[in-house]
Amino acid sequence: MKNETRVPISRITLRALAILAAAGSMNIATIPVQEHFLYNTQASTRFSDDSAIRDYSRSSVESLLATGGIKGYPEDNTFRPQGTITKLEFLSMVVNSLDPDGTKLAEGVQQAKDDVEDGISYYDRYKKRGTLDSFWGGKAFDLILGARMLDIGISYERASNGGNWDTPITREDAAMMIVQGLKSLKGEDLEKIYNVVDSKDGNYRRIAKLIGDWDEVTDSDVPDKGRISAGASLQSYDIASLYASGIAQGDSEAKFYPRKYLTREDSAILIEKAVNPEKRAKVTIPEADKKVDPADGVERTTLKQTDPTRRGAVDGDTFIKADGTSIKVVKDPKSGVIGANQPVALEMGREITRVSDIITTEKIANYGEKKLEDGSLSVDLGFIWNTDVDTYSGTGEYLYNPKTGEGHTSSEWYVIAESLKPTDKGTEGEVRYLGLGGWCKYTYIESYGWYLNTTEVSDFTEIFEANR
Repeated sequence: MKNETRVPISRITLRALAILAAAGSMNIATIPVQEHFLYNTQASTRFSDDSAIRDYSRSSVESLLATGGIKGYPEDNTFRPQGTITKLEFLSMVVNSLDPDGTKLAEGVQQAKDDVEDGISYYDRYKKRGTLDSFWGGKAFDLILGARMLDIGISYERASNGGNWDTPITREDAAMMIVQGLKSLKGEDLEKIYNVVDSKDGNYRRIAKLIGDWDEVTDSDVPDKGRISAGASLQSYDIASLYASGIAQGDSEAKFYPRKYLTREDSAILIEKAVNPEKRAKVTIPEADKKVDPADGVERTTLKQTDPTRRGAVDGDTFIKADGTSIKVVKDPKSGVIGANQPVALEMGREITRVSDIITTEKIANYGEKKLEDGSLSVDLGFIWNTDVDTYSGTGEYLYNPKTGEGHTSSEWYVIAESLKPTDKGTEGEVRYLGLGGWCKYTYIESYGWYLNTTEVSDFTEIFEANR
């Protein structure tokens, strides 16, 4: 048959194919494969371009060749170590390497068949669409759909064109697929194990120190300088997880190059370390940077809200509000935010000197200066930058709660909310409102934990309108 190759099959692969055949999508008699990528073959490391395989990747390449995870090009006996690998090929590598007997994949396929809505299963609905039939002559249907049911590679499968599975995979997308595969197929949740969370107690920022090009991983404003795609990496948590676990180390400068295409030899390294924890590098997560308090050395004084030229407030200042009442400003020990849980808006009415390309003066609106369309008091009184002169608050929109008299930047409100997060276990779908007149809205998700899902300005505005 045209474009088909008959290949030797190991016992393990035969069992996996038998499971897929039972699911109704594989014909074991003849297994079509796309170009050089084979499910399992006899290993041979003697290629005409054998010398092109780099020393650092040779053992990983030979290991995957021996197990059939990857193969050379039989038409010219080359391996092409610096060649690219498609998304579908890498998905197959991940699934076959982490689920060698095909049990988990078969479960995913069965889930798709059991998920029936309006008289048709999820499986048959996708069959009817035909969007996945173009990949490997339709023989990849169960692989893609079964993996999707296991939450592996879902960002591609959801695309209307079927997912561009036949295009080269980038390194950041390969990181995502490995993290998803380990979690679903091996129960190894790297993000949870290494606490890859961007919070005060999380390791996300600490792990970032291990990654030589972290700015490129996270920066969406870097101009395109020959990169494969523009924009910040959507998989920064996955990349951080691979570094923390020792699966990825980057080059000699610890750079990951998230948007470059993954090469065939590098795919072998990542897969081998994912499958064999003993092959992973030993990693020590750096300590967090000691925060320098910008208020250190600032002489404490009395500040008046009616004085627009005053400096920003710091812990220990006395603040006289517009109504003449005074309050001793303190830093909240739980959140670390100045003035948290105090009935005062320390920046309200202050003129701020802003230094950018030019020096400008911005004013945080006085009480009542801005109003919503319905006539109620505004909650967004301006914007504060971390480079503003004599300013010691966080950054973002300055949001004022007229019900409690408290005001902070959006970043500070978020930190306050995080400090009030519940620690006891809730139930699925439960919602709790904590402190500050309903500012902190949490939902408990069984597979995740407590999740703060109200942080945007629009959400704050809605809360104010509901509670004013």
